Amino acid sequence: MWIITSILVYLVAKLFNKDISLEAALGATILSEIVSFIIITIRSELTFSLFILMMSNLHLWHIYWRIWVIQIIATIINFIAVLIIYKTAFKVGWRAAFVISILAYIIVFIFNQKLPMIFYNIAFITPIFGPVTWGMFTVNTPVGEMAIYIDEIIKLFILGLILSTILIYLIAKLLNVNISFLRTLIANLFPGIVSFIIIIISFLLSMLENNNVAFFIGVVVAFIAVSIIYRYIPNVNWRKSILMATIISVLWFIIGVFKLPNYIYFMICC
Repeated sequence: MWIITSILVYLVAKLFNKDISLEAALGATILSEIVSFIIITIRSELTFSLFILMMSNLHLWHIYWRIWVIQIIATIINFIAVLIIYKTAFKVGWRAAFVISILAYIIVFIFNQKLPMIFYNIAFITPIFGPVTWGMFTVNTPVGEMAIYIDEIIKLFILGLILSTILIYLIAKLLNVNISFLRTLIANLFPGIVSFIIIIISFLLSMLENNNVAFFIGVVVAFIAVSIIYRYIPNVNWRKSILMATIISVLWFIIGVFKLPNYIYFMICC
C-alpha cells in the first residue's frame, strides 16, 4: 500500500513541481502514514476511555457528544499534519499540498476498506491461525495455544521505526553523512522491517523451545543483516554502517525483551 500510494502521490506531485523525486514521495508518504497512525491511535484511546467511563456511570451518557468532538478534532489535526508534511517535502503551495493530501486520503481509505477483510480471510484460510478477535491471532503450537496481538505489534514497529530513524539521522549528522531525514526514514524502513521480523521469529522460537539462546541468535543475525543493508543503501563505509546497525539492534533488543512478552504469550487454559 505504501509503495502504490507513494507512486500515485509522486505522479500527482510532479504536476506541481517537476523537480520532485520518487525518494521524496516515498519518504513523505511513509512519514504521513506514521503521523496519521499516531493521531488515530491517540484518538481511539481517548474515545475508548470516555466510552468506558460512560458505561460505568450511566448518568454520564449526556456527554456522548464529546466522543464526536474528539473524532472531529483528531481528523482535522490529522489532515493538517499531512498537509504540512506534503507541503514541506514537495516544496509546493498550500493548494497543491491540499490536492495531494486528498488523493492520499482516498487511496488509503480504499485500501483500508479492503485490507481488514483480506487479513480476516487469511486468518481462516491459513490452518495455523485461528479467527481474529480484536486484533488478536491465536496459534496452535505443540506446547499450547499462543496469542499474538497484531495491532499492538504494529504499534511497536512504528514506535521503533520513529525512534531508530531519529537516532540514525542524528548519528549520521555527527558523522558528516549528507542525508536528509526523509531519506533516512526510507533507508531505515527496510532494515527496520528485516530486523523486526527476525526479532519476532527468534522470540517465538525462544518461547517454543523455552530457551533464550534462539532470541540472542536472532539479535546477532539481525545485526549482521542490518549492517549489510546500511553499508549499501545509504552508501556509507563499514564503520558507520556497523555503528548504525548497533543502534538498531540494541533498540529492537530492548523492545523484544520488554514489550513483546506483553503481546505474544501462551494462553492459560481453564
